[in-house]
Amino acid sequence: FGLRCLGRKVMLVSLLAVYSSLPLCRELYPSRYSLWQDCRVQIGGLANQGAEAFQRGFGPTFETYLTEVLQTTSRLEFEAIPLSFAQSFDLGRQKQLDFVFTNPTEYTCLMVELDVTAIASLVNFRKGFALDRYAGVIITSRDSNITSLGDLQDAHIQAVAISGLGAMQLQQAHLLDLGLNIFTDVKQITFTGNQNKIVQDVHSGWADVGFVRTDMIDRSVAANKTKWEYFRVLGSVDDPDFPFAYTTAFTPEWPLASLPHVPPAVAEAIAFALMRLDRDAASETGLAEPALLGSYATWVPAMNYQGLMGMLQRIGYYDVNNRRCLRPSQVMDAVTCPPGYVKQLPERAFCNPDLCKEDYTCLCHPCARLRDPALVLTAAGGATSWNPRVNESAVTAMSAYSPACEQMQTCARVSVGQRLRWQVVDQVGETNRAQINAPQVGLVELKWGSEWVAMTREEMIFEGFPTQRYVVEVEAEETGTVVVQIRSSNLQTLPMSPVLLSSEPPPLQEVLCPAGEELRDDGSCVQCPAGQKAVVVQENGIARARCWDCDPGTEQPRAGETECVPCGVGYFASAAGQALCEECTAGRSTAGRQGRAQCLPCEPGQHAATPGTARCSACPRGSFSPSEGALHCTNCTASMTTNEIGSRDASQCACPPGQRVTRHGCIPCDEGMSCEFAQVEPAQEEDHYVQNISGGYRVFRCRGEGACVAGPPESCG
Repeated sequence: FGLRCLGRKVMLVSLLAVYSSLPLCRELYPSRYSLWQDCRVQIGGLANQGAEAFQRGFGPTFETYLTEVLQTTSRLEFEAIPLSFAQSFDLGRQKQLDFVFTNPTEYTCLMVELDVTAIASLVNFRKGFALDRYAGVIITSRDSNITSLGDLQDAHIQAVAISGLGAMQLQQAHLLDLGLNIFTDVKQITFTGNQNKIVQDVHSGWADVGFVRTDMIDRSVAANKTKWEYFRVLGSVDDPDFPFAYTTAFTPEWPLASLPHVPPAVAEAIAFALMRLDRDAASETGLAEPALLGSYATWVPAMNYQGLMGMLQRIGYYDVNNRRCLRPSQVMDAVTCPPGYVKQLPERAFCNPDLCKEDYTCLCHPCARLRDPALVLTAAGGATSWNPRVNESAVTAMSAYSPACEQMQTCARVSVGQRLRWQVVDQVGETNRAQINAPQVGLVELKWGSEWVAMTREEMIFEGFPTQRYVVEVEAEETGTVVVQIRSSNLQTLPMSPVLLSSEPPPLQEVLCPAGEELRDDGSCVQCPAGQKAVVVQENGIARARCWDCDPGTEQPRAGETECVPCGVGYFASAAGQALCEECTAGRSTAGRQGRAQCLPCEPGQHAATPGTARCSACPRGSFSPSEGALHCTNCTASMTTNEIGSRDASQCACPPGQRVTRHGCIPCDEGMSCEFAQVEPAQEEDHYVQNISGGYRVFRCRGEGACVAGPPESCG
């Protein structure tokens, strides 16, 4: 109500000014049942047009007139003090006032909070009419496209102040009854602090709609500041019994109220003196001049203001639980958002400077609709240290996250090993929950696997108002679909819980390792050790370097190789993955071949005397080997020999040609005998006769030619 017109220094000077040497009555007479005399009474008045205007209009009534009337009877002196809205409450609570003259809204609040009592009500004088009531008017420019109250959606509305009754609260309540809330349903609400500015701004088109009290435009017209033809009254009531256009319900005019410490007799005397005033009284009585200077008709017994309490409750200006009205010293403190809405932070509630004039207060978004649901669960990919094998671009492409997870629906599709940031955002907020008496969220936990994990609370700004979020980071560990649960320590149920998480193996990409190295699962390349070789294999369609054991029969003595080398002759590798081949043991060989997984035993008739033999050797003549794996051959006995090399058995030993076998070994055949290899008995030659005798043979030369023939012994011609 025009608080900017009241300089703080001016106000303090007014409050502290010493009008006389008389002491204050409330200090001189502590008891409210005392008779006040020879003291000073202070009357505070709401100076909605400024301190000077208040003193000019009501100083003659509250100071001059009451002092003149009551000084003669009680020797009382009166002091009028201009007040702001907040000062009325502060000074009244501190008992630094005796009476207060204010608008019906402030009186109703003071009545509830400080137990003040109305003793008289003002009767205004406007346009030749004595009026004990007034109403609110909603105006727009006649050229405006707004033609009815139903057109106010998205309009720019001007009012005098958030605590103004005739130029704010009456209109606010009226529109609320019609289903329109000015804090949620209009584009902008601007407080000018002065109703004349409202009239000017609506006329110029800077504002779409204005809230003023009845007779405001008429006074501007009378002062040649505007013309009625420039304006249109929205929702105008057809009332031939009231001289001014109006839109809202009526309210009684301003009351004068006494504080609880004032003696009833003093209050009664003051009320009686005020009700004697009459602008139509004869000038010589002195009863007309105060009314004329104050632009009112008279005073009447206090009217009924109880009806205003219901209106103040409807618009949220009166807090029933705390029995306290809001204070408009900070505009946002006095804003009450309807159910389903929360109050915004000032930086979002107030309009951008280019939408507001200097010294105006402009609200564009004072209230924000509460989000439904109140709690929103989301999952998002966190910072993950992938190994080089993982195709991160493919991971990003295949990942999917729901903007708001729903019960038993897939909240996210991710890759195993991926970090996940789970977040629960409270779209109401702790402060707003307290305002609307909703339970607080408390501790939030996420069930990951078999464990409940506490989520960390963080403060945040969500769409212009402070709130909280609860976060935790975990890693997707299992392939398939898992159930994720959320719970709160204070809320019985969380409607989104449980949700589903789908995890798949991460897509891989080809990683080239240097020759002779293997690609590990962690994406690193390591050198293949001795006994192995690096090979490239296909895994799920992707080439990958692997270390494979050398095959049996091969070796690789060096690390970091891509091939294994066949074992040389005389060497073998019976197992896979051998760094070095082993020598064949004596009696074995590789039969002259490389890459043997095992050495072969020498066959009968062969031998290998030393380890690492490439090929077994045949037993030389005069020896034999009857079994496999012989290190050495066995020599024939008694000067016997074998016909060929590689003999396998002793039976192959015999006397050489030209010798015959005896019990003592081989001996040369006698003349006339023919001894072939391995011949059992000697043959007789032609012209010789061989006679068998015990233990041997006797040879005779035959005398006659042809008498003896060649053949077995004792053959005759």
